[in-house]
Amino acid sequence: MSTRVDSTAPPPYIIQASAEVVEWQTRTFEGRVGKPVRVQIPPSAPNSFTPMSDWTLKLNAVAAGVVVTFGFTMVWNPIPLSWAVLAGLGFTALLVWLGTTPKYIWAWACLFLGLESLSWPAVQLIKLKMAGVTEPSEDQMKELIGTAFLGVFFATFWLTFAYGVFRWLKRGEAPAAPPGGPPAKS
Repeated sequence: MSTRVDSTAPPPYIIQASAEVVEWQTRTFEGRVGKPVRVQIPPSAPNSFTPMSDWTLKLNAVAAGVVVTFGFTMVWNPIPLSWAVLAGLGFTALLVWLGTTPKYIWAWACLFLGLESLSWPAVQLIKLKMAGVTEPSEDQMKELIGTAFLGVFFATFWLTFAYGVFRWLKRGEAPAAPPGGPPAKS
């Protein structure tokens, strides 16, 4: 005795799956079968999208915070270790707060690296002023010119990269819902 599921039975007895029906015809069947063969393809496995765990976001924020802190210590070299640790904790906390996904965390990290690179020439001038130098020597000027060039170069790279990542992220987001009410008629 075989069991049969009635297709007219109520929904609890029917498995609802969206199977795709494909018209399938090959050269082997062309001469033997007059019409295409209907084949029902079973639905694919469901997408088991698991949201990223909280610790993964924090791990990315810590890694990006270390990278940004490394750039900060390069700009302010020499810097006391306590300041570097404080800056690292601050950057990591800021990245945890700003970054909702690892992509956003690293986009913000690139933006911070660009701002650090842009501030590098100004920091060098501040260091000279703090050292009591009123007019830089020729060697100090050569170092300042090189620092200004490299600072602008790396700032352009990191800021452009961050801009591109933010645009890429924005393009992937769903568009915002239009404000309530019917659209204006022209």
